[in-house]
Amino acid sequence: MKTLSFISSLVVMLLVTSMAATAAAKGENAPASFEVTSETTAAARTAVASVTSATSLPVVRFFNADTIVVVSPENCAPTATDKDDLESVVFWDTDHRRPVYVYKSEFELTRKDKKHHMLFIGCLNQFQRRENFNIPISRAGKGFRIDNRQFDRPSDAFFYINPKADRMYLCKNTPDARHRFFEIGGTPFPLHVFSDNRLVLTGYNQ
Repeated sequence: MKTLSFISSLVVMLLVTSMAATAAAKGENAPASFEVTSETTAAARTAVASVTSATSLPVVRFFNADTIVVVSPENCAPTATDKDDLESVVFWDTDHRRPVYVYKSEFELTRKDKKHHMLFIGCLNQFQRRENFNIPISRAGKGFRIDNRQFDRPSDAFFYINPKADRMYLCKNTPDARHRFFEIGGTPFPLHVFSDNRLVLTGYNQ
């Protein structure tokens, strides 16, 4: 059931992208945010087949790796829920082998680790090795900032994947909160911001 749920979540978010494009073509404003409902989830389930072949999606390419190094701040290790979510991510190819997940704090990283796909999880403002964060998101008090928008609510979180799809960032403002990416999913866009049960921002790294 978790596999189907995650696929459906990805399709839901692809539907969001389609909705925005349709609105633009009609000269209408795209929705400012998107909330998962039973109707959108049902629609997503009917479109699962369209995602199962989408191996070019950055998130799919990221998890198509032999080893994924999961990096957290020194004093903020991933929760049991974080680990369960990460290690239960669906794979589209039936012959695909599940990656080995290696958990390390940012100060335990070696040069060899950096040759693997790396996933950074935890509160952005608790990370100290800033050389690992060449991303379009910056720290801002108890939250984070994107351009001129600040996200400092406890429920705010972001997802970002770099152009090479070998670095993923799943950062949240509350260490023990479940990251909404695993409930709502993602689109082909490399940047997403979640607040409560809503996707409130998507975009590209310009």
